[in-house]
Amino acid sequence: MTWEDDELAQYEKSRARAREGDKLSSQREQLLDNQQAHKWNVLREAFTKRCASINAKAGRQILRSVDPQTSHLEIRREDSEKLEGLYDSGIRTVTFSCDVPPFIERRYELSVRPTSGNDACVWIDLQTKEVEKSDDIATSILGNFLRAGMF
Repeated sequence: MTWEDDELAQYEKSRARAREGDKLSSQREQLLDNQQAHKWNVLREAFTKRCASINAKAGRQILRSVDPQTSHLEIRREDSEKLEGLYDSGIRTVTFSCDVPPFIERRYELSVRPTSGNDACVWIDLQTKEVEKSDDIATSILGNFLRAGMF
C-alpha cells in the first residue's frame, strides 16, 4: 500500500462519517420542524390544566389563561399579576417571565434527544441542561409564579 492508499482510505472514512452526521442532523431538523407546533401546544395545554387544577382546589379563579396569539402564553393571577411565555419558533425556545420578584426568568429549548433508542423532541431547561416534561415545566413555573411577590 502506498501513502496515497492510506490517505484516501482515511479520507473516505471521514467523508462517510460526515455525510452520515449531516443526514442525521437533517433528519433531526425535520423532526423538530414537524413537531414544534404540537410540542408547544402540549406545553400550553399543561399550563391550562394546571391553572384549572389550582382553581378547582381553591374554589375560585386564582389563575386565568389568556391566549392572545399562538406563540404567546399569558397567565393572569387574581391580583392582576401576569406570567408570560413567549415561544420563538426560529430558535425553538420558550421564555417564561414575570415582573414580580423573586420570579426568575426560565428558558427551555425544544431539542431532539435519543429516548429509548429513538429520537424524540423534548424540552431542555437551558439553565440545568436537563430534559423536562411539559407537565413538570408547567408545575414548576406556575408554582414559582404563585409564590412570587407573596410575603
